[in-house]
Formats: sequence, C-alpha cells, structure tokens
Amino acid sequence: LVAGQCSEDAACARSCTAALSTNGSESASTLCANATCDEKHRRCMCPGSSALRLDDRCEETAFPMAADLCEPKYDVLLTVALWSSPEVSAHAVSHGVISPALMTILQLCVGAALGLDTDEVALSEVKFSAESNKTQEGNISSLASLLTFDLSFSFCAAPSKTPGIDPREFERHVIQVTQKFAAFHMGTIRLLSLRGHGIPLSEATWGGWTSEPLNTSNATSSLTVNQAPPDVDSTSGTTWELLAYIVWGLLGFSFFSVFLVRIWLVCRKRYGAGRNFTDDVEAPAHQTPVEGVASLEV
Repeated sequence: LVAGQCSEDAACARSCTAALSTNGSESASTLCANATCDEKHRRCMCPGSSALRLDDRCEETAFPMAADLCEPKYDVLLTVALWSSPEVSAHAVSHGVISPALMTILQLCVGAALGLDTDEVALSEVKFSAESNKTQEGNISSLASLLTFDLSFSFCAAPSKTPGIDPREFERHVIQVTQKFAAFHMGTIRLLSLRGHGIPLSEATWGGWTSEPLNTSNATSSLTVNQAPPDVDSTSGTTWELLAYIVWGLLGFSFFSVFLVRIWLVCRKRYGAGRNFTDDVEAPAHQTPVEGVASLEV
C-alpha cells in the first residue's frame, strides 16, 4: 500500500500489523485488527480516535487530561491546506465537525510542542472558521477535494507544568508531527497566531517584531505571523516604502542622465573639433609670379 491506499479491509489490517511487527503492543495489534478501508477515499482508516500514520500504523493518545482541570491559557490559530481524507473531509469542514482522529493529531502536536505527555495537556474550543465552512460547501461531493481552512483551538497544561512557549518552536513541532500522518500527506499547516492569557511568551522575533513579556496578570499577549504589532501603523510603513522607491528611481535616472551627457560631450569634442579645424584652414591664395621668371602657358 502507498500512503494508506486500499481496496479491502483485510489489506489495511495486514499492512498495519506488518508495520508493528518489530515493536507492536497488544493494544496496537487490536487497533490494526479493527482498521478498515474507507470506500469513499479508498484509504485505510483506523478505528476510534486513532489516526493513520504514513507507515500504515494506527496511533492513539493516552486519555487526555479533562479540560475542566485547567483553564485555557493559550489560543492557537492555524491555517491548513490538505486533501480530503477520512480524518478531515469536505463534509466535516463545511459542517464544523472535528473528527476524533484529528483531535488525536492536535493533541500530539501540542504535547510535542510543550515537551509534555498528551495526558498532561487539554484542548478545548476546537473548531473550523466560519469562512472555512462556507468555502468547502461546493466540495462535499468531490472525492479528491483540496481543502483550505483555518483551525482554532485553546489549550492548557497541568498547573505544575506550564512552560514558556516560543512560537517558532511551537510551529516547528506542529509541522513535524502532522507530517507523520496520512491525513496531512502532501498537505501543509502553518501557525497564524498564538495568544497567551496573562502568560508571557518567550522572547522571540516573529513576523517582523519582538514579543514582550507581560507585566500584568490581566493582560493578554499575542503574536501574529506576518502582521505588524498593534502599536505600529502599517499604513505609514507602506508610505515610507513608496517614498523610498521614488527616491531611488530619481537617483537612478539622474546617474543615467549624467552618463549620457558625458558621452555626448566626449563625442562632440572628438568629432566636432575635427570639423572646425578643417573649416578654419583657408585655401591657399593665388601666387604672384616671381619677378624675372616667365610664366608658362599651355
């Protein structure tokens, strides 16, 4: 099988079991036995909340920490582009349905980004953006739909394990984890924003500016990719860029004009002076016969 492609349930069970032949466990073997072939996408699908990896294994997470055991500390906004799959289908995106398998992948992403086990973090408010729901309405009937959507969620960690977060590192871990799963095969995912609720983000340059630690417990720190910080007027920045282009254009035109004038002067001096010399030389006057010498006549 290539990237989970299948034609029957038995093929999925065999490929999953083969991938676990060296380090499989009893629970993993049970997952493989229950793997099925999704008829719509012609791709293997793992049972329950487990997600299919690119090596055909089914992976599940430890039972996540209950969301009511900690208050959300961070808000995340991701932008995603991928092909429709059993984990993320056009129908699911258009109707705002988050599959258990997608929740597992997100749980693994956050755990890896924080350096914690998945049972030490809790996700909440996981949802597709309203714009994403409308965009995918026309793709529901397509089997090979390219889906583009924004995905947002909040998360928190165990109270005794609340690490600082570097947005760059967070995005890097999210990309690394998602690329191990078939749902994100030939797909892409990027971090649009990461907002902390009263918790200072680690010092890091991101999107052209530097995040600053928070001094008050009620403040909200935010970091948005490719956007100016709230206290910077992006319009003024655009104006300065325009003026810079104009100044450089005028300087270039001036240098070019000086170059042309210099060439013209050199040519005029070299060729024009020659013509003036010729014009200034007068033709020899008629010579007067020398006295005592007879003129010759033809």
